[in-house]
Amino acid sequence: MGQLSSTLQAPQLESELRAELRAADVRAADVRAAELRAAEFRAAAIAAGALRRKYSEESQAAWRSNRKAEAKVLSDRSKEAWLEVERLNALAAELIFTSLNPEYPVHGGGGSATWIGWLFWGGAGGEQEREKGTAGLANIDLHGLYVSEAIERINRHLEKCRDAGVERTTIITGRGLHSQGGVAKIKPEVERWLQERVAKYRVLPKDNEGAFTVELVSEQKGGFRGVWRLFGW
Repeated sequence: MGQLSSTLQAPQLESELRAELRAADVRAADVRAAELRAAEFRAAAIAAGALRRKYSEESQAAWRSNRKAEAKVLSDRSKEAWLEVERLNALAAELIFTSLNPEYPVHGGGGSATWIGWLFWGGAGGEQEREKGTAGLANIDLHGLYVSEAIERINRHLEKCRDAGVERTTIITGRGLHSQGGVAKIKPEVERWLQERVAKYRVLPKDNEGAFTVELVSEQKGGFRGVWRLFGW
């Protein structure tokens, strides 16, 4: 019976393994496609930035020549171009981040149960709801982001972790091998950002040059943690 059982189980395990590998291929393809599309957004943002500088310079020249109305029009165009830069970079950042962090919780739940859970436990909706949202907060991958985008994501991520009761999380920055000149940009800025907030976050000894494991320093223990947060205590 033991041999027969093993024979029956082998094809099922092989099928599951193939399905898992196919899923991995799909994820990898999704990441590559996202990177290519994000690169298009970044290139468009750079072009919009060049246009913004052009309009700004022309606006200043018009102002100096006492062509006030023309200067105003060009200044408005410069502002519109800057908004387009921000929009395109935001799209690129969201696309890259989502592809590299597919399990990351984007939106919290709603309703009174969630609110009451947050109020008393500081989480997303009581102990049971909090457990559902913690898996995606175990780590965050910041590859492909600009420094300012990475810092903004980290700030939001660590607040999500605190609200969900996650005590430890890994921040993946990479070692900068793909940065211009091979010099890391995100990693040192993230390290500096964390060092400036040692009262809230503690960086554990490194076991990977391209990642930080961060422990959240406890603020308030026990029930009513959300109440303290609500009133800023």
